[in-house]
Amino acid sequence: MERATHIIAISEATKRDVMMHLGIPAQRISVVYGAADAHFRPYPPPTLAPVLARYNVSAGGYILSIGTLEPRKNYVCLMHAYADLYHTLHTHQITPPPLLIAGAPGWLYEEILATPAQLGLGNQIRLLGKVPADDLPLLLAGAGMFIYPSLYEGFGLPVLEALASGVPVIAADTTSLPEVLSDAGLYCDPLDPASMTRSMQMLWSNPDLAQQLRAAGIARAAQFSWQRAARETIAVYERLSRTP
Repeated sequence: MERATHIIAISEATKRDVMMHLGIPAQRISVVYGAADAHFRPYPPPTLAPVLARYNVSAGGYILSIGTLEPRKNYVCLMHAYADLYHTLHTHQITPPPLLIAGAPGWLYEEILATPAQLGLGNQIRLLGKVPADDLPLLLAGAGMFIYPSLYEGFGLPVLEALASGVPVIAADTTSLPEVLSDAGLYCDPLDPASMTRSMQMLWSNPDLAQQLRAAGIARAAQFSWQRAARETIAVYERLSRTP
């Protein structure tokens, strides 16, 4: 980065990190956002059915999170928050939706693997491992909600993929995630399980809010495209080529 003429960052949060930790001045950094793959979009129920059947879930009937099993993704906190949601709904004689977490083991994942059994919710919290690429867009599109409680993200592509899929999103209010989600979803404090529980309960108990966020999410995702990213990247090169 010291030798680079210019740096392209994937978010304003990443730009701030580069400035803060590496001392690079702002004028040497441009932000260019990425986009979700076109496979992430809403799908009709008949298309979803075969894939959801393999995971023993029904459309709209589960909570989903996606990401590598590692401390940064904050899954232990999420599972404790989900346990509170489960017991609250169960007390009110409401069938709680299962929590599915899709992601391969990364580092320091042992506590994540052990937590469902420790909470006594081994059948309700399902760690799916790495989901095949062909299944992932359909599994995401079928979720009743998507929650992303990550402690740190440079961009947060799964949030954008969920928005593009027409799924209501809850995300941590940290680092780059508000840049992606904007006002198209709900937020939680990733260090406070009660905050996550409240957001999940609010969304699960309010179908009108969920429908509103589905529409808002699709509109928000449409603001990101690889065509725009290409244009903005070319513009950086053109500007630099005119600089003596």
